[in-house]
Amino acid sequence: MKYLDKKLIETLDSYSFDEDIVKWVTRLEDEFDVNDLLALSDAVCQAGACKELAFAVLPFMLRLSEDVSEENKLHLFVESAMIYAYSYEIEDKIPDNLMCCLKDTVSKYRNKILEYYLANSFELTDEYYLVAAIMTFYNQKWGASILYGNLFPYESEIELDCCCPNLHDIVLYVNDDGICCLGEQPATNRSASNVMELSPKADKSNIQELLDVINKVLADKGLHTLKQFEEISESEAGVVFIVMGTMLMYAGYNEQAKRYCYMLNSIECPVCHQKFIPAEQWGR
Repeated sequence: MKYLDKKLIETLDSYSFDEDIVKWVTRLEDEFDVNDLLALSDAVCQAGACKELAFAVLPFMLRLSEDVSEENKLHLFVESAMIYAYSYEIEDKIPDNLMCCLKDTVSKYRNKILEYYLANSFELTDEYYLVAAIMTFYNQKWGASILYGNLFPYESEIELDCCCPNLHDIVLYVNDDGICCLGEQPATNRSASNVMELSPKADKSNIQELLDVINKVLADKGLHTLKQFEEISESEAGVVFIVMGTMLMYAGYNEQAKRYCYMLNSIECPVCHQKFIPAEQWGR
C-alpha cells in the first residue's frame, strides 16, 4: 500500500462509526473511482461528532491527487475542500499529530491546486467549485461560507439572508444588475457601476500574474493588496469576495463573477435605513 499505512487504518478504525469509510479509502487507493470518492466524502461528512475523520482522510485524498488523471484531480480537490470546510471550528478537539499532518498537507497542496486552476479550463459549475475549494484551503472560515453557502454564480437570482448592523433580519437579492433589498432598485454605488471585466487567463499563466490581476482589482476597490496568496488566510470577507470574483473573471466568466463584487456595494436596510456593506456583515 502506497499511502494507507497501518497508522491511518488504525486512526480510521478508532474514529469511524461507519465501517464503510475504511472500505472506501482502501478501494480508492487500489483503483480510483469517482463514485467511491463521493461515497467516502459523504460518509466522512455524515459521521456526526466524529469530524476528526476529516483530519485523517484529507491528507490521503490530497496525496492521491498525484496519481490520478487531470479530470479526476478536480473531483479530489473539490471533495477535499468540502470535507475541510465541514471540519471548521473543531480544531481544539483534534489530537496534535492529526492537526500537524493536516496543516502540513494543506500547506503543501494548496498552491498545487491553484496551479491546476491556472492550467485548465472548466464549465462554469466546475470552475466555481474549484475556485471555492481554493478559497477554502487558503481561508477555511470564508471558504466554508462560500462553498456551503448559496452565492452560486449559475443561479439567475440569488436570495441571501442577512442582518444589518442593527441586527434586523433582511433578505438581499443578487442578480446581473446588482444587489438590493426587497422592493428596491439594485445598488449602483461603490462597485456595481464600475465592475471591471478581464480577458480569460492565458496559457501558462502563473500564480504571480494572477496575483497581479487580483491586486489591481483590490486597489481599485480601496482594499489592501496581497503580497502572496497565503495572506488570504487573514483577510476580511470583502477581500475574499474580490479574489473569488476576479478568479472567476480570469477564467472567462465575467458576468457571473460580478455578483461577488456586488457584495461590496453600500445598501440601505429597509427597517432602520442604516446603510451598510453586505460583505462586512457576511458570516456574522
